[in-house]
Order: sequence, then C-alpha cells, then structure tokens
Amino acid sequence: MEDNLNNETERFLEYLIEKQKKYLTRNEISLIYEEFQKLWKQKNNFNKIFDNLRKNKILFLIDKNWCILTKEESLIIKRDKSMYNSIFFQNLFGYFKEVNIRAYFGLASAEYFKGNSWQSPHTFYIINEKYHLKKKIKNQTIIFIKFPEGIIIENAILHKDSLDAKPFSDNEKTFLDKIYYIEYLKGKINLFVPDSLNFEKINLYLSFYKKYPFIRSKLISLLDEEQLKKIR
Repeated sequence: MEDNLNNETERFLEYLIEKQKKYLTRNEISLIYEEFQKLWKQKNNFNKIFDNLRKNKILFLIDKNWCILTKEESLIIKRDKSMYNSIFFQNLFGYFKEVNIRAYFGLASAEYFKGNSWQSPHTFYIINEKYHLKKKIKNQTIIFIKFPEGIIIENAILHKDSLDAKPFSDNEKTFLDKIYYIEYLKGKINLFVPDSLNFEKINLYLSFYKKYPFIRSKLISLLDEEQLKKIR
C-alpha cells in the first residue's frame, strides 16, 4: 500500500513539474491533483499525497504559497538537511521576483553577507514591500520587515554569485535602513557609523528619505566634524 502511495506521489510530482508552475498554494495543488486523478482513474488520496510531497519535494514559503522543488533540490535536501535553509532562501527570492515584490537582506544580515561578520546569525532580516512578520525555518528565525516602496532603492542592492546571488543592501543603505528601523519602526539593533561609508552614496540615498526627517537628524547626531562636512 505504501509503495503504491509513493509511486502515485512520484507520478503526481512529474505531473506537477510538467505544469511548469514553481509556486502554488495548497488549493491550487489540490485542483491540479483532481486533473491528475481523473487521468489515472483512481480514488482521491490527496491528503496522503500532499503529506508525502512535504517530506522533501515541496516546501512552504510564505502567504499560503508552496514551492515545487526540482529533482536536484529535492535530492540535495534529502542528502543534506543543512541545505534546507539555503534552498528555502533561493526559492523565496525567486517567488518575490515572480510576483514583483522587491526584497533584500538588510540590517545585520546585510553585514553578514558582506563579510563584516563571520558568525552565521540565528536571525535573518528581510526588508520588503509587503510582509511584516516573523517566521521560523529550522534553527533560524526570519524577520520580514515592511518598508515603504519609496525607500527601497534598486541601485543599493548588491548580488554575489558566491552567495547564490542573494540580494543584500550595501554599506550606506544598510546604515540608513538601521536608522529608519530604529526611529520609525522602534526596532532594536546595534547602530554604529562604519569607517568605510561613502558619503556620495549617503547624500544620494538621503534624497529618498525626505518624508522621514528623523533619518537625517539622527545621522547628523552620529557623525563627527569631518564627516559632517561631507553631508549636503
């Protein structure tokens, strides 16, 4: 019986992959299963099939959306459970790109991906346009922080192939984002002025924060005399 269920799961997975839809809700997967069921003329085993898929063939992303894993991704997770989070993040940002939600790793997470911090964090911060929530993935916590669209600056987001092209903010945007997070969202995070700040970028980015005057005020309060001369 179990072998039959596993075989059906594999056949249904092939059917799902043929649909070429990477991100689906459970309800959408159920509707596709109804098509599949009619094709194979068998009883409805959807709940059991879905439970089988959850083991290493699909993973939950956000907002009722599941990701259909490729065979390679599924095999990687099956062989090495520690890769789950990495594959989760790749597919999460793939989903954001598909539905046109701008998002990136920010705050302390950006510093980690830039190599400013060597220790892998237990908490990742994802700045985005839609979600404000906390989510647990295996042994790590993800905090989604909703920022206004106007201060998500495309040119301030970096990508590195060595990090599977994970997007993260540059030094200057990370610093201003920290101020916004503390001043306007009452978040708690370490705030210090990096020695390597590019003040040309700071001046450019400040133009996006005109609706938030405390950003400039707080920035000025943190700078020394030489740094203040560089602020326009």
